[in-house]
Amino acid sequence: MTNHITVSVPHAGVRDSLLSAAEETVRPVAQANGHGILVTRHSHTHYSVAASPAVPAGETHEACLI
Repeated sequence: MTNHITVSVPHAGVRDSLLSAAEETVRPVAQANGHGILVTRHSHTHYSVAASPAVPAGETHEACLI
């Protein structure tokens, strides 16, 4: 199980499906630790999806660094 995934988005048409898949991969770790999930946009093509103690369990929050 992984608690952090970096996602590279080749074009906007696949962004949502790639981020959803990454979120589903991280979800078991987040749930096991009582954390939520943080999706961070680092650029137009790079995102990270991570289990985060700063996010309430069962929730997904978004952050944008651009």
